[in-house]
Amino acid sequence: MSIGSHTPTQLVLIAGLSLFASLAWCLLAKSRRMTPGAAWAMAATNVLLLVGVSLYVMRGQPGWANVLTYQTSSLFLLSCFGLLWAAGPLVSNEAAVWRKPLSVMVLTMLMLVVIPTSSTHWLAASTSGMMVMTAGIVIAAYPRLRRVLSWPLSALLISPYALLSLMFLARTLAALLLPIDQLSLLRQSRTNMLWLWVGFMMALLINTQVAFLLVLRLVLKLQRLTRIDPLTGALNRRAFDTALRIAHAEAGRGVRYSLVQIDMDHFKQLNDQLGHAAGDAALRHLVSQIRPLLRDLDAMGRLGGEEFCLLLRDADIGGAALVAERIRQQLQQTQWQWQGKGWPLRASFGVAQHETGDSGADAALARADAALYEAKRMGRDLVR
Repeated sequence: MSIGSHTPTQLVLIAGLSLFASLAWCLLAKSRRMTPGAAWAMAATNVLLLVGVSLYVMRGQPGWANVLTYQTSSLFLLSCFGLLWAAGPLVSNEAAVWRKPLSVMVLTMLMLVVIPTSSTHWLAASTSGMMVMTAGIVIAAYPRLRRVLSWPLSALLISPYALLSLMFLARTLAALLLPIDQLSLLRQSRTNMLWLWVGFMMALLINTQVAFLLVLRLVLKLQRLTRIDPLTGALNRRAFDTALRIAHAEAGRGVRYSLVQIDMDHFKQLNDQLGHAAGDAALRHLVSQIRPLLRDLDAMGRLGGEEFCLLLRDADIGGAALVAERIRQQLQQTQWQWQGKGWPLRASFGVAQHETGDSGADAALARADAALYEAKRMGRDLVR
């Protein structure tokens, strides 16, 4: 029997898609415009799928040993899904996670070596291993997606893996219930044709999904660069002004806000005596001391130089003064050094709240600025 006469078209399409996708991912990895680690992992995943499918279609062919077409084929297919599971965090620039995928792969391969290939239990062991792999991808990927996406979109993006897991579950159950001669995907049947068409679509969707996530990450990174002060990580002036305008609009609907203007004391002397690199480090340290004291709904912006402003939503002037005092005390208790030389980092604070009748957000900002000037005039390291 020739290969072509018993190989479903869908298997050929899956192999062709894997070849094309692996080449495309290699080009993306070399361009370094997307996360290279994730792109190389996707290229390797598609190569593993290509080799695994190619060995699968050689089952029953003269001259091809079972250890190649059965155990080795399953090893490559398991490795394909294991790599997807392990390398998933690379999409979000996190470290790959290998322990669980490798454990599932080793356990599954041990069963595939021990169980005869003529037994339905061999197929059940193989498909159950792939089911666990794809289920692991779902469980690991969903929380990472939810960090940046809504739950419906997150659920949509992991649906190919969830569907594959259900498909492998169905194959596992079928292997335990049906005769071995009815289970080969090389056997022409409507069930196999549907299974392979869905498999082809899932392979296409997974490659598309990962590409989408990498593009999304690139877009979010570019957006962040346009909103974030590169030195301190606080919002830049433009992004803070936008947040302030939104808060002022919400104040018209009863959601109050307050502002805390912050200016580092004796910053010019610090730059003159320790150098501008020390000044930059001091600004980063100031932000690192402030950030833990803020809520998720608050915002911190760098207005320029050593001057920052906090936007505290749903807070009155008393609450804002309390936050400012906590920051002031935190700075007093912190011993900051630059290259072995100590420097007392201190700051002055001006507090103001939105008031009915303010024509715009600039009115509250002007009051906070005036309060800051008063704190400076009264001797610095004060909250006014």
